[in-house]
Amino acid sequence: MIGSLLAVLSGLAFAVSNVYIRQGVHRAGESFSVIPISAFLGTVAFGMPLLISGEIDHLKNLTYTGAAALAAAGIFHFILGRIFAYNSFRLIGANRAAPILSLNILFATLLGIFFLDEPLSAALGIAILLIFFGLILIGTTGKSEKETKGIIEGSLIVGIFAGLAAGLCWGISPAFVKIGLKEIKSPLLATFVSYISAAVIASILLVFKDNHIKLRGLQRQSFLPLFWGSLAVAVAQLLRYTAINFTSISIVTALMGTWTLFIYPLSFFINRGIEPFTRRVISGAFLTLAGVFLIFALDYFR
Repeated sequence: MIGSLLAVLSGLAFAVSNVYIRQGVHRAGESFSVIPISAFLGTVAFGMPLLISGEIDHLKNLTYTGAAALAAAGIFHFILGRIFAYNSFRLIGANRAAPILSLNILFATLLGIFFLDEPLSAALGIAILLIFFGLILIGTTGKSEKETKGIIEGSLIVGIFAGLAAGLCWGISPAFVKIGLKEIKSPLLATFVSYISAAVIASILLVFKDNHIKLRGLQRQSFLPLFWGSLAVAVAQLLRYTAINFTSISIVTALMGTWTLFIYPLSFFINRGIEPFTRRVISGAFLTLAGVFLIFALDYFR
């Protein structure tokens, strides 16, 4: 039960994070800068308590396989997944991107079918169809200003594919987390290792001139929401790793899909001026979420 509760709280923290990051990337006009901000902030936030408590000494219990797994989780989730996700937020808005990103649950399920010989049931087929038709609604707009709000001209399809790529990366990472946690049994330390790997990759990316120019050029009005969003996502990740330590990956991943429910009221109060709230988008979101939660029910009662 505690693992399920932590997963839902993680979903809430992710929703807060994504609403603020959407605001920051919209103001900045680019989505790279949040990657190093998030990676470095998370490394410091988790590194300090580990150093003070002495728990960092438990790193010696981590094998090369476990370290590689946690590093891979950091790269897939904190670097690749975020690059795709934040580009999706910038191009089509958090309201449209949120249910698309929830496809990480579907991707995790499909990976189980194809690589772990899990059966494809009729109920799972219905869930996939619900998600498919939900995406069609989200991915089509009329000509009114309200329906096109939040979309950069000509970027709808690119934003949808970026969201799908992020969902794939986020669907892969929990398996790596589980491998690492089996060795060190410390969610805090496991999260730190993943953030370290992400910080290393972010540092390499900053070598490129365009990237460090973007980071240095951030204005206060862009930096602050990116900072608060990065802090919220660090909390969400710690809750996620802890939840995975208590219960199965499928349950944690499915319950974290609730962040797409939280994001609409949060967007309404924080980003109302840049997010669409049309019947088409909301209907598509609920169809997608119905498919997501059907997959959750299948995993939970299996």
